Amino acid sequence: MKILAAALSGVFLGLSAAAGAESQAAEPPPPPATSGSVVTAPVWVHKPTGDDMAANYPRRALDRNLQGRTDIHCFIGSAGNLRDCTVLDEFPEGMGFGTSGLTLARIFQMKPRAADGEKVERAAITIPISWTLGIPTLQTAPWTSVPTQDDVIGAYPPKVAGKADHVTVELHCEAQRSGSLDDCFPQMKREPQAAVSGNEEVIAFEKAAIGLANKFKMNRPWAATLPNPVQIILPIQFAANGSEIWKSRPLGKVEWIGVPDPKMIQSAFPQPAAQAGLTKGSAVVECVVAIDGQLTECAPQSETPPGLGFGSAAAEIAQRFKMNPWTETGLPAAGAQVRMPVEMAR
Repeated sequence: MKILAAALSGVFLGLSAAAGAESQAAEPPPPPATSGSVVTAPVWVHKPTGDDMAANYPRRALDRNLQGRTDIHCFIGSAGNLRDCTVLDEFPEGMGFGTSGLTLARIFQMKPRAADGEKVERAAITIPISWTLGIPTLQTAPWTSVPTQDDVIGAYPPKVAGKADHVTVELHCEAQRSGSLDDCFPQMKREPQAAVSGNEEVIAFEKAAIGLANKFKMNRPWAATLPNPVQIILPIQFAANGSEIWKSRPLGKVEWIGVPDPKMIQSAFPQPAAQAGLTKGSAVVECVVAIDGQLTECAPQSETPPGLGFGSAAAEIAQRFKMNPWTETGLPAAGAQVRMPVEMAR
């Protein structure tokens, strides 16, 4: 099985260790780091390669086709090496990703000054490391059950209330042929508008995302055709109650999982327009998305030409459309308003 290279991305600010580990250097321990001695823009001289990642993929996780991640917190020695490293968190727990991260920490080495000009000696740094497997990956699925708006609001971590209007976490899960998700591990996306920087806050959102995973169910006949294993990347956007996100409800690119039969569209052509000798017409309708993605409460907003029934016909057609109930923006579609043009011809 092919193992892909790790994701060694940005650095968290102001973090504290959550789990201990043995010192990896003989130097005396540095004083506790303050907010002014945390490296945020490292310049690496050495860091793990794909081969290093493969060699240190936790055997227990590899045997189970599990992907995972860990965050390690270290101090920086005089030569730019990482020392006194500890594991802040790992997903999934108990699979050895934290221990492997500590082993990989010995490979990292920084320049004496980071990209932002900070002197790195005796400063602290936190590095997220992710392991991925070369297995097929899905970006979406036809969902039959998803978390509701109340579910997402209810899962918003109380400890970060007021700090971030909205935050997105990506779940990387194994899609089961039964339609459920399993072995999920989270990766929080860093967004400019999210004022979440502390590791405890990040972990709170990531655990909230894992808690919502069991509310997702795929169309079972569709899921039964999936290869085994297959991964799905699922965005979940957490927004506080009263957030503008719930008012604007950005859908992103709409994915239709149900459309009206062409014969139905043709049969809906308004009789007054046909009697007037017209062969085509159009209308714009506005609908509300139901919990299963079905368009409901469709009402015409305009029609061309007017007064010949294209508006009411378009509203009837629109209610035969069904969109994926979970959007690419990581929000439930239920309750969103959709405005769409409908063209008719005979």
